[in-house]
Amino acid sequence: MANKDSDVYKNLVRIEEPEARIHVDAPDGVLPLALNVELPGGYVSEAVPSGVRLPHTATAMFSTADSFQLAAEFHILMGNRPLACDNIPLCRIRVRNIKWSGAGVPQIELRFDIDEAGMLTVSAANLDRSNAEIVVFTAGDEVAHDDVRRTRTSIRPTTRPRATSSRRCSIATRSSARRTTITARRRRRWGTARKARTSRPASAWNRP
Repeated sequence: MANKDSDVYKNLVRIEEPEARIHVDAPDGVLPLALNVELPGGYVSEAVPSGVRLPHTATAMFSTADSFQLAAEFHILMGNRPLACDNIPLCRIRVRNIKWSGAGVPQIELRFDIDEAGMLTVSAANLDRSNAEIVVFTAGDEVAHDDVRRTRTSIRPTTRPRATSSRRCSIATRSSARRTTITARRRRRWGTARKARTSRPASAWNRP
């Protein structure tokens, strides 16, 4: 689930609509960069690959990373990098009133619609409950050609490999610490036997 620190939303604007609409500059009728969803640990899951012809529609099924979550938030980004921090932030979609159950059980569908003019619409649907509340925050209403160019050239393999490797090690360490904390909480609450039946890896956030 996304970080709830206030600085995450510092450059975002909450909108009234239950979906995000962003115009992507695609003069040749091809999606210039992939559309991704951030996963626990800072990596991304590709929802729409770069290079697809427009118009294009795709859906991706996700679930919760932790047991008994009451809400889930999805950070949508654009880019071809494996780390979320190296891609262009588009929006955050928060789904409230999700099914109260174990990790990986609730079903939330993200839908990506891109028309011929490059207008991207991102929406979420709670497949378990019809009365879910959808809250949308956007980072802007357009991804210009200059944004795409900067993203493609911002990390040069000849000058930044050590920095990227260091960040990956840092993310892996935080993810390991997070799993250890969750395991300790479950042991205190349910005991070792109960934990063995309910424990799920952090990657359960993305349902294939």
